[in-house]
Amino acid sequence: MNKKYIISKNLFHNLNYIKTKTSSKICAVVKGDAYGHGMRVIANLLKDRVDFFAVANLSEAVNFRSFDSSSNLLILGHCDNYEIAIKKNISVTISSFEELKNCEDVAINLDQVCHIHLKIDSGMNRIGIWKKREFKKCIKLLKTSNYLFFEGVFTHFCSLRSDEDYFKKQKLFFDKMLSLIPKRFSPIIHVGGSKILDFNLNYPMMRVGIFLYGYNHSNLKKVMFINSEVINVKQIKKGEQVGYNSAFIADKPMDIATLSIGYFDGLNYDFKGRVINNSVPFDENMNNLKNTHFLSVCMDMSMIENYGQHFKLGEEVTIFNDAEIWQEAVGVNTHAILIEFSKMRGKTVVL
Repeated sequence: MNKKYIISKNLFHNLNYIKTKTSSKICAVVKGDAYGHGMRVIANLLKDRVDFFAVANLSEAVNFRSFDSSSNLLILGHCDNYEIAIKKNISVTISSFEELKNCEDVAINLDQVCHIHLKIDSGMNRIGIWKKREFKKCIKLLKTSNYLFFEGVFTHFCSLRSDEDYFKKQKLFFDKMLSLIPKRFSPIIHVGGSKILDFNLNYPMMRVGIFLYGYNHSNLKKVMFINSEVINVKQIKKGEQVGYNSAFIADKPMDIATLSIGYFDGLNYDFKGRVINNSVPFDENMNNLKNTHFLSVCMDMSMIENYGQHFKLGEEVTIFNDAEIWQEAVGVNTHAILIEFSKMRGKTVVL
């Protein structure tokens, strides 16, 4: 059986470190199944420790509401059904005047108020309002509507790690748009983006995602570890093949082991033929796959060279503990690596 271990003390360490860097409110981003860690598990651990949660879409929001009916919850992307969002008390992102008007029409028909956050596109060119004239139209409608609650306004800084000058342009544009909001309103102003905590920003709320899970900063700790079970051990001779289509042909006699994890579970298919050097396991008493030679990666199993480690049938071994190491090995970014584990077969264990 495969096991996903969530180390709660590491999660809390990361959140506490984040809070030492800012006095702002915290919005925990749990989109993409909490970056593969498990949205329900992470949200339950953080429920009384953060001010807001954010997901990517309505489907994720409805899933969130299935286990948490009261936490502040925002859909960061496009909402394709305002009626459901309103009924389930989910705040929605608005990226245009047309969306705002459509949202109001639905709210009027339901005779219920919708909580909205205006998204300002300050330079990422993904979604959001980028024209002052349109932003002013939205503000005008919000002044007169009894069915739209102006709960928040936000942007996303996309180049903090790579282009500080572009970030400054984004911030300048965002601040100019904020100056157009009448004093009668007091929306929650929030920003997000990797490394936002290193820029001493003084906005009322910070959205944090990958930081929570232990990435992009040296003072953070990895939260998720993946263990797999050894389901077969054997010796093969020189010239024997391992896996489909001669994926690997032994150049010497060797001991091999089969693990119950494959690319269906999140293990990268391109690991075949590679040696992966994992870092220290979360439990020193558990075997850790150090200098592991992946011979073949199948859909639901993987075969590895069992040299020097002497794995035994039924043994539990740490297969993953650091997406940055995997990124170096296969060239896939950490976010994409982590999210793949959302589909892993097995159980989740919170420690």
